[in-house]
Amino acid sequence: DDNTGGGSVDTGDAEIDAEVENEVNASAVGFYTVVFGDVDAELENDTTGSDSNNTNDVDVSQSLDVDLSNGASLFNALGLWASSGDNTASENTGGGDIRTGRAEIAAEIMNEVNAASGYNGSFGDVDIEASNHRTGADSDNENTIDVTQDIDVDVTNEADIDNDVDSTATTGGNESNDNTGGGSIRSGRAEAETEIENVVNAGGSGYSVGLPDVDVEASNDTTGSSSNNTNDVDVSNTANISVSNTANISNDVDSSADSGGNSANENTGGGDVETGDASVSISISNTVN
Repeated sequence: DDNTGGGSVDTGDAEIDAEVENEVNASAVGFYTVVFGDVDAELENDTTGSDSNNTNDVDVSQSLDVDLSNGASLFNALGLWASSGDNTASENTGGGDIRTGRAEIAAEIMNEVNAASGYNGSFGDVDIEASNHRTGADSDNENTIDVTQDIDVDVTNEADIDNDVDSTATTGGNESNDNTGGGSIRSGRAEAETEIENVVNAGGSGYSVGLPDVDVEASNDTTGSSSNNTNDVDVSNTANISVSNTANISNDVDSSADSGGNSANENTGGGDVETGDASVSISISNTVN
């Protein structure tokens, strides 16, 4: 300002690129693969004596209890300001000239939370043979087989996400006033772009249990008089899977772009103002449960 030969202002570009990425409880640790072993059993009471007691007992118990709890609380706050404006070239004898560069803000927030939890398992196959063969008179012959396979999976995912973005890009607010030679302002482009993506409780949520093949063969063959011959087989497969997903997401975006607010007034040689484009782009994507 107040230059005899004239005043000239030429600003460079003002650029801000902010990227925030949070990956929480998203690794393969939350995915379980379990396969129970096969059960093969062969029981036989063969050539038993009279008045004898003959017993075979097999008890197989396989159990899996998985309790998976994922909790995440995220707060992302971005305050961004990019400016090449607010310049003055005023009260110059030779004139005032202002050329501003562009002001650009790119803000990106990516949250991936509780995105890998699942179970893939299968029961083992069961192959059983039981027989009482050539038993004695008045004998008690018993084969008892009890196979229990139990899967219990409880998964709880909770997420609380708060995204707060405040961005301002400005190339305006320039003044070229009261110049004898004239006033000229060319403001650059002002752009503010915000992108938020939340992926919550949404990945790897596959739960599958493969049922077993059960093959049982039981027989009483050539039994003695007044004998008691028994084959008891009990196979139990139980799968309980409980999944609870809870998500609270708040996205608050305040974004502005300004290339105006310029003044070229009271210049003897004239006043010329040309502003660049001002644009705001906001993209929010939520993928939940």
